[in-house]
Amino acid sequence: MIRSLSFLFFTSVVIVSCSRPVYQEEFSIVNKTNTVTLFEIDPFPVELNKQSTSERYIENYRIKESIEVADSSRHTLLKAMVAPDNYIPDNSRGCEFFPRFAIKFGEKMVTLISTKPCPKIEYHITGKDQIKIVDLIENSTIEKSLIYHIGN
Repeated sequence: MIRSLSFLFFTSVVIVSCSRPVYQEEFSIVNKTNTVTLFEIDPFPVELNKQSTSERYIENYRIKESIEVADSSRHTLLKAMVAPDNYIPDNSRGCEFFPRFAIKFGEKMVTLISTKPCPKIEYHITGKDQIKIVDLIENSTIEKSLIYHIGN
């Protein structure tokens, strides 16, 4: 009897957690942001005490290039960011994270995005200590949109 109750409880928790939108807060920020800035960054973070005052950084990554995403092309990027098909919800990859891009959504959130060798995205919401890391599919529309905007 106890075993079956435990199984029922576990099953209901899994069903409830899977039916809830996993990225609801992040997607809400993406959809409500008017200012979107795209950055090409170095893949390795720089410790605060080693950062050069002549360089710009985002989440401790040196910025190589920044682009204010124009209204005309912002829709494509934002649509890719909220497309659930780009994400692998179980975070099964154990590979290292080497971001190539960062996106700043107004003052509310920064995302760091690794495309190769391990497609992942990190969500950094302003005012929250927790960072959400999610696996991306290979050749996602997020990656294609970023490469289109950066031009590489």
